[in-house]
Amino acid sequence: MTTADRPVVLIIEDNPLITMMVRDALTDAGIATVEASSIYEAVSLSECYYRFAAALLDVRVADSLIFPLARTLIRGGIPCVFVTGYDRERMPAEFAHVPYVQKPFRINDLVSTVEGIIAARRVPPAVAA
Repeated sequence: MTTADRPVVLIIEDNPLITMMVRDALTDAGIATVEASSIYEAVSLSECYYRFAAALLDVRVADSLIFPLARTLIRGGIPCVFVTGYDRERMPAEFAHVPYVQKPFRINDLVSTVEGIIAARRVPPAVAA
């Protein structure tokens, strides 16, 4: 798989250590990443970037909540995963269908979640008759 063929995941996280750990693990799994440490930066990236296979969203980024951007991404067809220290019960009901990984997490669990989302979105190539 060439670099251009790899799926790209948007990581929105304001903790640089978590961002680095997630980026490295996804890269090792053959998944490219684009990182944003603020909601403003994430909005800019989501408006100009061609297509994300998925987005990993911290709920609170630099003292702002991610929910308005999550709505926009989901409406645009980008599957999201909340990666947060917030309890699932504190999440708005409209996001009950969105995968959720609670911090602290095991990196292999997060990578498996992302790989599952990407695999579910892939359409098998047409078979020549």
